[in-house]
Amino acid sequence: MLAGSLPHGTLNKPLQPYCINTASPIGTEILIEFVVFEQNSYPPKMSTVTRTVNIVAPCDVGFELCPQDNVCSDIDCDQRELLSSQVTVMDTMPPTLRTTVPAVVEVPYGETTDFKYTVCATCGDAGCGMCAEDADDGDVSGSLRVIQIKAAEDDLSCPISAVSEGQCGTGTYIYEYTAADTAGNEAMAKLELRIVSTGEVVTSYPMGAFSGADGEENAAAAGVLYATTGSPENLLFINSLAASLGGGGTYTPDDLSVLGSSTKKIPSRVPSYAAVGRCRLTPV
Repeated sequence: MLAGSLPHGTLNKPLQPYCINTASPIGTEILIEFVVFEQNSYPPKMSTVTRTVNIVAPCDVGFELCPQDNVCSDIDCDQRELLSSQVTVMDTMPPTLRTTVPAVVEVPYGETTDFKYTVCATCGDAGCGMCAEDADDGDVSGSLRVIQIKAAEDDLSCPISAVSEGQCGTGTYIYEYTAADTAGNEAMAKLELRIVSTGEVVTSYPMGAFSGADGEENAAAAGVLYATTGSPENLLFINSLAASLGGGGTYTPDDLSVLGSSTKKIPSRVPSYAAVGRCRLTPV
């Protein structure tokens, strides 16, 4: 159709616009004539233009247009629809494992963490660490299984219910979670919890034995001297303890301190007592 009219003219639209019947036989040729009049001239001037519309085949030779989905097919449309209704789309997508726990968490020895490592019954549960959802099956948390992965046979074991409660020894604990949908697709995720030493160990060491009637009193007095920072007895004890512990360079005298002392009776024929120092060891 013309985009506009001649200057000072109007487009003479037909009373009944052309309708193109796209269902006409293939090869049909439809001629459409457009007429424009310039009404400000006398006699009126007129221009015409003709456009041709050809009805062509919607598909290539050997194909037919299936009305169900407007797709060109090389097989009978009814047969194609029947076959399509019998096709089952194979589910190849695994479930999605969901957790708010970071992949790696580090916790000081003996302390608890708010992160949980237990398996959720459903993804709406609180107080657990892992759930699973599938695009077709929905919530598949019931299929979740978890095992601890050990790098060596003598690695420590720790249940998932205890690992976040400060009940496990220092070390790295890796838990592998797997879930599956009804089609057998599996998903896997790993969470790692590292329980680390705070770098400080408090323990007790004997600081000499004293026997005789005054053994207990002498042990207590010696313990006070050993526990007095900077005293000759204190320096002697710390240097001796560092030498006995530092064969691998783990401790130096600067890493040791004596927090206090006590006395302990030593089982023997002659009443004897030991001065016991409570020591803090901070490894390098």
